[in-house]
Amino acid sequence: MSVPEIPILCAVELTVGPVGFVNLTPSDYLARAWIQQRMRFNIETDGQIDVVDVTDHVATAVPAVEAGVCTVFVHHTTAALSINEAESRLVDDIEAFVATLSAPDGWAHDALDGNADAHLRTSLIGRSVSIPIRDRELALGTWQSILLIECDGPRNRELTVTVTTEM
Repeated sequence: MSVPEIPILCAVELTVGPVGFVNLTPSDYLARAWIQQRMRFNIETDGQIDVVDVTDHVATAVPAVEAGVCTVFVHHTTAALSINEAESRLVDDIEAFVATLSAPDGWAHDALDGNADAHLRTSLIGRSVSIPIRDRELALGTWQSILLIECDGPRNRELTVTVTTEM
């Protein structure tokens, strides 16, 4: 089976496989397949707790596909991702709220590297988000942005964007 050419905006890793696991016949397997493309990028954060809008970085990584799902994943245990409004006062509120999610010290893990509070905060928020792709664009709501939430900065954070679409 040949893979159709898809315009690629950056270096990607390509994976092809069956769509779903429900009662596929051999002909379905050949006729219905999905394709994945991945891109990684780095973001510098400025503060110990910092919110960075990464929507434009993610949008640039999405290939020209009509429809699919875009998953963004942060490769760190002390940073998180969320979808929310990127209005500056709300960003300040998110940073203040995240700071209240955990006491800054007194945790057993602090004996190792002093950042248990960051691990606990990100455990509550999560490390990935998924966004539909419609008409070659991220199908975010009017005020929605993809936010990287730093909980142990400043640091250099690596994110992976994976786009899954049907061939």
